[in-house]
Amino acid sequence: MAEEGLTLRTLFEALPVAFEVHAAALDRPVRHLGLLADAVDLPPKQDALWVYPCEASGSAPDLDALILRLYRGGASGLVLPGLSLPESARLLARELGFPVVLVRRAALDALLQALWQRIYMHELVVRREAETLAQSLREAFEAAGGVDRYLDAAGRILGATVRLVEPQEDEGIAADVAYRLPIVWGRGSGNVLAIGTPSRGREVVDLLLPHLALTASVLVDREAARIESDLRLRGELLLELLLDQRAPTGSVILAAERFGMDLGEEHFAAIWDIDNLAGAMASQGLAEVRLLRLKRDIGQILEQQARLVFGRAWVLPHLDDFVLVAGARSADWTPKHTAEIMREMQSRLVPVLQRYALSGIAAGLGYPYSGAQGLRKSFDEAREALVVGRAQFGASSITHFANLGLHRFLYGWFDTPRSRALALDLLRPLLEDDERGRGQLLETLRAYLEQHGRASAAAAQLGVHRNTLRYRLDRIESLLGVDLEAANVQLILQLILRTLPD
Repeated sequence: MAEEGLTLRTLFEALPVAFEVHAAALDRPVRHLGLLADAVDLPPKQDALWVYPCEASGSAPDLDALILRLYRGGASGLVLPGLSLPESARLLARELGFPVVLVRRAALDALLQALWQRIYMHELVVRREAETLAQSLREAFEAAGGVDRYLDAAGRILGATVRLVEPQEDEGIAADVAYRLPIVWGRGSGNVLAIGTPSRGREVVDLLLPHLALTASVLVDREAARIESDLRLRGELLLELLLDQRAPTGSVILAAERFGMDLGEEHFAAIWDIDNLAGAMASQGLAEVRLLRLKRDIGQILEQQARLVFGRAWVLPHLDDFVLVAGARSADWTPKHTAEIMREMQSRLVPVLQRYALSGIAAGLGYPYSGAQGLRKSFDEAREALVVGRAQFGASSITHFANLGLHRFLYGWFDTPRSRALALDLLRPLLEDDERGRGQLLETLRAYLEQHGRASAAAAQLGVHRNTLRYRLDRIESLLGVDLEAANVQLILQLILRTLPD
């Protein structure tokens, strides 16, 4: 353990030179000793004890201005040759609590030599301890299997908690955090290392921080690379297994065997998709490593929970979706039972989604089939159930293909970029009007259509007077150029609203 940081009190303790201190704030830290050539040139140096060889007398340059400038610059104190301090300078030093040390000119050289030796020896001890701890950090870095394990080890070395904080959590860092160490490069760029108050000396910790930031950044990059590699491998399996219709059957079987999947048995597919992930990424500014961790965490939970229930289960990433393939016989697993299991799995994902500030996740499920073509059929059913189910039942819905009914005929409409573009184009006047704060027109239109055109029920749902509702409906008709009472118009607007992105 290094000695405590130097203060004026410990620095001047038992010196073989007579001196006089004005102002009693002797607990100010001292890390440097500097010599001022004149009272104008003041190099910025925090925690520096400055020596100004000009005599402290009434004929000296403006000591008041010098003391004030040193105090504002974070200096530790000022050493002057002389026997007395001008009254104004003495009062100012006392008012500021800024130490001014007077020493006889004949003893100035001996004082400087003694101060320099003490500061140098202290710095030597600090650097030796910092080198020893840096070696411990290097060993922890080499032994660490991941970022969390390394930060735990670093915390033990520093005598403080060390954790990685995501950008959107940065403003909420606790007040007891002594250091915020930004990661400025690599896939962890934007993250912050939050370090509590260390038991090690401040000077030692300051020397270790650049090493800690560098090694943590490297481990964050390594973790991201490992996650990405695993996701890519699983994604390649998904491509061969479910998406590439031209892949030979033998290639598909080999791809499945790599993960221990026997296509001779029945399997079903479920597609999980995070609600409004694109919007969350844009608003939060998710770092790449954070997005990779999110995919890893959700994939691991889904796979673990599915294996507890079905025995055989794999999660394969596809863009921002998660494709769950699980072994299940159709005779044992009804659509209703399977959907109930998926809802239970969905509840297990809530803590992860909350940790990443996400609102929810939806899923679509297909029937169990055997063989490669059967699994592809289940995948197509799951995708259709996800798209139509979310449009019909809303965000975070769990929909089995068996529950689509007549809504299957709308799949082509819900799943095309053209339909979404048309919906945005038609409703843009309402969206722009709402953005200007002129009324809740989109919300009003939804309520009106949900109540099948019954104005009184819609007004009650919105909590507004019937006249207010009538005014809003008239404005909607004017902006869109439609007749809201026409049944065909209501049907089209219902489809459009369900296509509108969240």
